[in-house]
This record gives sequence, structure tokens and C-alpha cells, in this order.
Amino acid sequence: ITSALYNVEGVKSLWFQENIEGTTESINGISMVRNSIWVCVDGGSDLDVAAALLENKSLGCNWVGDEEVVVIEPSSLQEYTVKFQRPDPIEFLVRVTSPNGDTANIKAAILAWQDGTVTGMEGLGVGSDVSPFEIAGAINAVYPETFVSKVEIAPGTSPSSWTTDVLAIAVDELAFTTSGNIT
Repeated sequence: ITSALYNVEGVKSLWFQENIEGTTESINGISMVRNSIWVCVDGGSDLDVAAALLENKSLGCNWVGDEEVVVIEPSSLQEYTVKFQRPDPIEFLVRVTSPNGDTANIKAAILAWQDGTVTGMEGLGVGSDVSPFEIAGAINAVYPETFVSKVEIAPGTSPSSWTTDVLAIAVDELAFTTSGNIT
């Protein structure tokens, strides 16, 4: 299922989980009915994601999610209401302390890391925690001459709680920052 979803044009990341039990279970904070799958998908059109799910799920398996898309199965012409989830956006601020860093380069490196275009680094995807350590590593991977003495992050857009701790992101969330959120 995950391979099929990653082959859907525009899909950037996802989180997949299933409930194999015969009862409703809470898995990673998501209430899942018995024998079901739950997928949180970033990107791709609703119809393409739903079609990939219908084509690749196990027979008799339920879907869980807030998005509901009606898909017609091509061979039987039966209508299915396919359910999946879109991630909730979680914005965050970044503050970098560097005695020799160029502001524009640091911002570019952080945005490249976020997008997963820094070699050897995954970047941010659905359910990915935000690590100041990884951000520092991304800056050094792109601009090795830059000395980074500290990276702090703050959830939201108000710098009231700067921290060097990892910002935990739930499986139904997608963290992001913007150039304007980086100082």
C-alpha cells in the first residue's frame, strides 16, 4: 500500500498503520475500528490517493480517516467510499546562533532540509519530529564552513518557548517552517 501511494503523483510523505485486532483499538493516538487501515498522506490528489488505496488494500479491510472519496472499482463498477487522512500543519520557528553564518544560506539550508533535498537527510514528513540537532547538521551538510553554536525551535509563530529539545509531531501532523520563521 505504501509503495502504491508513493507512486501517486505529488505524494511527498505518509504514515501508515493498521489494526489487525477484532476490536476498536487506539494506535499512536488514532482510534481505529477493527481490521482497518489508517493512512495520513501529504500530497497527491484525493481521487488518486483513494484509487491507490482501493486497488491495494486487503479484501474486507476497513478504512479510517476524515477524508472520504467515492471511487468506482473498474472491474465490478461497485462504488466504494475510501477513507484516509490529510495531516494537520504544525508551524514552527527556528533560531540559529552562528558567529560566521550567512543568514540567507542558513535559511536556504533549513528549507532544503525540510523539503528532503539535503543529501543523506530525510527532511520533514508526516509524523516526523523536529530536531534542532538535525537542523544544525543540515546547515553543516550544505555549508560546511558555517559554525553553528546553537539551534532553537519554538512551536507555532510566537517565540515564547524557545527550546533545544525535539518538537514531537503526531502521526497525523506535518511540521513546517518558512523563511520568515527563521532567524
